[in-house]
Amino acid sequence: MRLTRSAAGIIAAIAALVIGLSACGPSGDAGPKGVEVGASAPASPSSDLTQATFADAIAAGLKSVTSMHVDLTYRGRFADAGKLTGTAASDVVRKGDETDLHMTTSVAGRDLDLFLIGSDVYVGLGEATGGRYVHATMDKLAKHAGLAKLLDGIHAADMGAQARAFAAGITSFTKKGTGVVDGTAVTIYTMTVDPSKVAEGSRLLDPAQARHLGKLTATYSLDAHNVPLRVDVRATTTGGQSLTISMHVSKLNQTGAIVPPPADQTIELSDLAGALH
Repeated sequence: MRLTRSAAGIIAAIAALVIGLSACGPSGDAGPKGVEVGASAPASPSSDLTQATFADAIAAGLKSVTSMHVDLTYRGRFADAGKLTGTAASDVVRKGDETDLHMTTSVAGRDLDLFLIGSDVYVGLGEATGGRYVHATMDKLAKHAGLAKLLDGIHAADMGAQARAFAAGITSFTKKGTGVVDGTAVTIYTMTVDPSKVAEGSRLLDPAQARHLGKLTATYSLDAHNVPLRVDVRATTTGGQSLTISMHVSKLNQTGAIVPPPADQTIELSDLAGALH
């Protein structure tokens, strides 16, 4: 099946939206769902963090993690408007300085299956991509304005980078207490973030996006090594719409290598060049 101009546009828009949102987890005033707040903990959480030490502590904790599974839940009027189905699942494997990713979700009525392996990206959208995966390298993606947003979303989908970006815009920072996530003791921190002050160059929010956000509230549930096991972020737009994304991390250091789709199920981005200009 030949891919149309509209299908090529859908690849860029949907994948960029989903991956970009994946980097921005959610929160709530009563404590994040899925966390047993105040429950008896089987191990002592890490020492208390401060606004100044928070981002570096998370980055250091993530160095011990070579792989994880991440489940995302979307809710709120903004999610409804974007026709997000409510869930996404990702396996993430780190290889040295590179991170491989396999994400599946459904948005705007289409299933999305995305692989990031080294510098290779594969995007599948079912019938919209002829039942195949569109393949491109990072360098090729960067040359196309629409698909460059997908690349930015991929770069943003990093919890360490997210925490550093948020740290630049924190307006309040509080330890909420302790809890348990999947039997593991956690310390819970909540913060409000000024979107206009999120670190420049982080790719988490571009200026146009920041102008439409009134406030971000983030809640992190960290294990004894400061690895986030639960991240909840609530974003409120200047128009009054809200988006809450919950990120649940599991299977630490249990996921094997991520394998790309078979060659006979892929099509090169170069075959779509005419449709993307």
